Amino acid sequence: MTPSVAVTRTPLPDLHAAFAAALPAVEARAGRAFRAVRCPHAREDAVADVVLAAWKKFLRSATERVAVDPADLARRAVAAVARRLHRQTLLPA
Repeated sequence: MTPSVAVTRTPLPDLHAAFAAALPAVEARAGRAFRAVRCPHAREDAVADVVLAAWKKFLRSATERVAVDPADLARRAVAAVARRLHRQTLLPA
């Protein structure tokens, strides 16, 4: 038999409010990181990808009950997206 695990869930509006507090730091870091991307549409896509990556990392941290530092969250999300864009050769080295 598998042991039952008690999972406490944080309500989604509370998660959104906590992430909204970190969002300006994430967007600012992404804007600085991708300022070299010439096409404004590609730059906006990269920033949106960073926000998505930050949301995923934020949710993972919330489920593991780990405190989230907005600057660290932004740095990790930007690094993940930059690695993907470098592999796709959309971002100069």
